[in-house]
Parts: sequence; C-alpha cells; structure tokens
Amino acid sequence: MKKLDDKETFDSVKTGIIKNSDLPTKVIRENYKALFNHAKRLKLCGRATPESITDIRWVAKCFNKLKEFVQTYSGYTKDTTRRIQYETIAWILISINKKKHKEDSRWFWNQAMFLQDKIDQARDENLFTDDQLQNYVSYSEMLKTQHKWNKAWLLDPKNVKLNIYHLLLALNTLIPPLRKNYHDMEFWRKKEAPPENETNYLWEQYPSRWTMVINYDKVENKRRAKDYDRQEMKLEDEIIGVTNGKKTERDYNEISRPSAS
Repeated sequence: MKKLDDKETFDSVKTGIIKNSDLPTKVIRENYKALFNHAKRLKLCGRATPESITDIRWVAKCFNKLKEFVQTYSGYTKDTTRRIQYETIAWILISINKKKHKEDSRWFWNQAMFLQDKIDQARDENLFTDDQLQNYVSYSEMLKTQHKWNKAWLLDPKNVKLNIYHLLLALNTLIPPLRKNYHDMEFWRKKEAPPENETNYLWEQYPSRWTMVINYDKVENKRRAKDYDRQEMKLEDEIIGVTNGKKTERDYNEISRPSAS
C-alpha cells in the first residue's frame, strides 16, 4: 500500500483533478471511459449518474455502487479485469481528493492486491491437466504441420480454410507467441492505430506491413505501474534466430492478395 502509506509517494500523487483528460495515465483514462459508459447505460448512480464523461467527480459520489458493480458484473469474466477496474476507481478517488478519499480508495487497492495474489498463485500452480496432456502438441510437430498446410495452401491459394489454418500455425511457429498474446487477438485494418483496451491486435498498417499491437499481457501491471507505452512489434523487424516475420508477412500477403481474375 505504498501509494497510501508511504508519505513521499502519497505526497507526490497529483490531486484536485476534475477532468478525465487529466487522469494520470492512458490506461486509467481508457478504463474510466468504460466505467462511465456502464454507469450511464445502467443508471448505476441514481441522481449522480453522469451525463458528461468529462467531469470525473461523479465517481466520488458513486464509488459504493461501482464497488458492487465490479463485484457482480457478469461481463467481467477474468480476475485481471476486476483488478484493473478496482485500481482505476482507487486512482480516480485519490486523483479527485487524496486526503478525503484516502481510506475510501484503500478498499479498492486491497481488492486489487488480493486478486493479483490469486492470479499469481494460479500461475505458480499452472500444471497440465489430463485433458491438456492429451491435447499437448510439441513445437516440432507444430512446425511440421505448418509446413504441411503451407504446401497445401500453395496448391489452392483461394481456399479460405487453408488460409486461416496456415496463418494461425505460422504465427505460433515462425514467430513464437508471447505467453497468451494471440488468445482473442483481432485483425485491425484501419489506417489509424488500434484502440488502447484489453484486446491485442494484428494491425495491417498498410498493404504488406503488419504490426502486433500488445495492449494486455502477463506483465501488464508492471508496465502500467511505470506508465510505459504498449508494445507495437512490426513483423518485419526480425530477431535473428528467433523470429521469421518477413516470411510470415510474405506468406500471409500471398494468401490474402486478390487474384488477377
């Protein structure tokens, strides 16, 4: 609880903030937007329900309702999501008035810490189940299968099934995955960068140039604590002996390029 109980750290926290644009980090600002949208949609705060996203002071009037919402909302299926929202509310409270809401924020910090401990413990005890062992495929076998689908695609480049099978295996073999960063990753083909949220993206910046945008991963809490930017990794930027991004880009662009006919 260094933010609250270490005098130097607590004194350094900027307070007296009333606008969402002045919140301390991009992540907090994005999560605040999500809370605002939920509060307005569900009318969580009664008369204190906000009409404008700009003024954040409604959170101080409604934090008990927000506490209940984060605890019970069925849309938050992961402990990591609840932890992030608890931290967001805590940050907003001390950003509004750190002396008045110091103890109000403590409950949220504690809950975030308990959830992080739970997450860390689950990772420490992350052993294969019998079902997982039965479904386990070694890297060498995945690589052989990737070669197989690559050859199959070359014989039938318009086949969408072969397109997707080969792409998924290429991503997981030619560029080793960073933990579960590919889980629920989405394609993004707009000119502007993907949004900052809890989704990771494979972004086509322009034809034949792809970038992995990592908004959320295992070390997210450490990144946020230091206010580092998210990771954006161009597939063309090779790590010698580790990745083969140029081949991945070349293969994918071949299978996704419209035919001359």
